Amino acid sequence: MRILIPLIFITFSAATRAETHNMEEPININGQYQKRATPAERLKLQRKMLEARNEALVRKQIETLRLRQEIELMKKMKKAFAQNLENLENM
Repeated sequence: MRILIPLIFITFSAATRAETHNMEEPININGQYQKRATPAERLKLQRKMLEARNEALVRKQIETLRLRQEIELMKKMKKAFAQNLENLENM
């Protein structure tokens, strides 16, 4: 009898575990289980996110280079205009 009672509890808990929902699986509003992403799908999504991040970094670097070049050009133009103004005043 002592062995029979724990055996019943073990089989009952195993049956209950099989019927319960795995909390890691998402359930949508309709109560349907959603299929979990396969490793290939997760890898594809991760690559897509990395490509987007990489593209954003490249755009930022291009914008930084463009800004530096514009600042250098502005300095050159300022110097040229100052030289022209000085030449006009000396005439």
